[in-house]
Amino acid sequence: MQLVKYDIILKKNSKRLISSIIRNVTNDIYNHAEIYVGNYHIIDGMPNGVKVRNFDSSLQEFDAYRYYRDITPEEGERIEEFLQKSINSKYDFIELFMQLFNKKQKKNNKKYICISLVMEAFRYAGLEIDDWHQGFSQVSDSKYFIKV
Repeated sequence: MQLVKYDIILKKNSKRLISSIIRNVTNDIYNHAEIYVGNYHIIDGMPNGVKVRNFDSSLQEFDAYRYYRDITPEEGERIEEFLQKSINSKYDFIELFMQLFNKKQKKNNKKYICISLVMEAFRYAGLEIDDWHQGFSQVSDSKYFIKV
């Protein structure tokens, strides 16, 4: 599978404790979301904050989702602007707790969990996405994202 910039990576079998908790409480096959930014790098929100990390597809079980149409250069710049401003933001443990118990939380801070970071980047770019609903199905069940 050839990833392109701004593909959303949904991981299935992360070994981290928090991922196991997410998978067991939500009964979802996915437990982590990342956004591919090119050159074998992703940006994601983890308990130690929002970071740029190396991506090695051979070491991970995941599905990738692509926006249903090409992202324009201007939209891509907006996604990158949002992600760059978000690097080193803190993890939102309250939002994680609310998601685990299927409660909607109004987003008004600069803390993120993995899926909210990804979705907020697309919103910031003005891209049409589904109304907010809980969990990774916001991507996997969306009419705006296609599994690659």
